[in-house]
Amino acid sequence: MKLFSNSKKMSAIATTVPFVKKGNTYRVSPDSAQLLADIGGTAALTRMITIFYSRVFKNPHLEVFFSNTSDPHAERLAAWISEKMGGLQDGDLVPTKPKPTTRFSDDVAEADSNLLDEDAIKECEKSCPFQRPRGVTSGIKECPIWIERFPWTYEREMHRNLEPVIIHQTGYGSDRVKRSRVTVHDRSSAHFAAWHSTKRPVKDLGVHFELDDARAWMRLHFWACRTAGLFHSEEEGVAEMDNAADPQPDAPALSRETQDKFQKWYTQFLGHFVRVYESDAPPFAPHEVAWSSSKERLQDYLSAIESGEHGMVDVIDILDPREAMEKITYI
Repeated sequence: MKLFSNSKKMSAIATTVPFVKKGNTYRVSPDSAQLLADIGGTAALTRMITIFYSRVFKNPHLEVFFSNTSDPHAERLAAWISEKMGGLQDGDLVPTKPKPTTRFSDDVAEADSNLLDEDAIKECEKSCPFQRPRGVTSGIKECPIWIERFPWTYEREMHRNLEPVIIHQTGYGSDRVKRSRVTVHDRSSAHFAAWHSTKRPVKDLGVHFELDDARAWMRLHFWACRTAGLFHSEEEGVAEMDNAADPQPDAPALSRETQDKFQKWYTQFLGHFVRVYESDAPPFAPHEVAWSSSKERLQDYLSAIESGEHGMVDVIDILDPREAMEKITYI
């Protein structure tokens, strides 16, 4: 089923989904919202991100950024991505012919996201006032449609654990470690906590994410997309490798067309937002997609992880983007 009723608009993305930006700022669109519905919504993203974090926590280079691996990292990141794909406001909607007003009931909370159209969102805008119970965000709505559109914002305002977490900091020019605390309530504070994780060596405390961190992160992320069936893998057996952490191994398969559309769009999406971590990282996104496509490379990586190594000797500690690009041999 289609999330939006403008068939001409939706038929335009039969083979590709536009990655919409205004200037250099990403914009959610009806096309990205439809793509989210097509892949299975937030649940599909949560499945993929759960697989991703299971591998991140086994990698000694990346695991040190997480003081507490038992936090709901997968659910939070999946909700953020879902909101970026489908968090439509009234002004973003596709214009359609007038329809009968949607009536709200308890059944709406259980509605399939594919059935939620622009009329329902408009009624939500009118009938549900904004609230700020804890003052964490600019406001949320206790409306099932709004919550489905903005799961990350809703979680932050209503459910996020705001108890400060312990971090390590050092004084300027000093190696003396000082314990401090920070409240993790959004991406920026989460990044700050990662830079000052209690697991990081003293010499690395406060150092922001670097090119090798971002590339390793993208490699495992795109590999998780293959394991979860969101990307197509030409080589037989790639999707089944190291899939023990897959919470839904028997989930229905996506069509090849949907996989290809999502891979193209999501590679641009991740490449766009990885610049928040490291400004030189975006051009490497297509290369890391290619890295995750080889069964031989993945097997070499898994063997290294089993030996307690990070498995990315061609990436780790190579911080110059020109040198890093010259060392790529798999694309």
